[in-house]
Amino acid sequence: MRPTAAVAAKDVWLGVLATVVVVALSVGTALAMGWRLDGGFRGGPAAGQAGATASRSATPPTTSATSAPSGTAAPVRSTSAPPSGSTAGATASGATSARPALPTLTWSDGATIMVLGDGTADSDRTWISVWARALGATHRVTLASWNADSQRWVPTIRYGQAGSVVTIRDGSAPGVNLRTTLRGSVALTDPATEPTPDLILGCVGRAETEESIAASLDALVATAATYSPTPPVVLVAAPTAPTSVLESVRVRSLQWADERGIPVIDVRADAEGRGTDLLTSDPAEIGDPGATFWGRAIRDRLGS
Repeated sequence: MRPTAAVAAKDVWLGVLATVVVVALSVGTALAMGWRLDGGFRGGPAAGQAGATASRSATPPTTSATSAPSGTAAPVRSTSAPPSGSTAGATASGATSARPALPTLTWSDGATIMVLGDGTADSDRTWISVWARALGATHRVTLASWNADSQRWVPTIRYGQAGSVVTIRDGSAPGVNLRTTLRGSVALTDPATEPTPDLILGCVGRAETEESIAASLDALVATAATYSPTPPVVLVAAPTAPTSVLESVRVRSLQWADERGIPVIDVRADAEGRGTDLLTSDPAEIGDPGATFWGRAIRDRLGS
């Protein structure tokens, strides 16, 4: 019994020794291959590649976003001003979209607005009466027309029964260009007898030519300067059809406004995509849909 027990004990110890040797050899082999005792590989390809990928995704090279092959355009990433020599927002009419903002009227305090033109603003039938009627929903509006015979303003119609007082004076003269009207009717815009308007709208086209339009609009600005303080001037570009004989007048008036920094309400631009019945070859012949849209466009742009 004793020799057998001794042999068994010897076998056990030999087994333990063999296990220790195997473990030691395994650890040595692992260390030789670069395994860290705290886990992972030291500088192995997996760790290096992952670190490089994360670095590229978090901080892309500065040249990758703007560089482009020769002969191609680099991608645009900002909305800053265009390069020198280019025109922002160019339109088919030759005008630009980078125009001065429209003046802000304090409607709650009331307002006096003068419309000057060549008959394109006909207060009896077209957009100006639509506009006055719409303002009458929240204001007490008086629409007055200039009477050339009596040389005075004549109230033609009133809208609304509550709210602040709004006066629209339509000094358009049918059949005569604006420059002639302003020279021939000094009382029309006499600062000594009439209150200074809060805003002057210039609406021209029917009696103007490509050669006369700039002089008429210059006369409009000069007239505004006779008031103190000088009221802002806004050009209203009528919704004439592109095929209209008045197209050259429209284009020149928009160019004039851009050259002098005058704000514009371009009714035709607002009407784009809404149907050709809103346009006309002659502003004096505009139909009810066009007149309604025109009047509402003015109210939308100026507020109420």
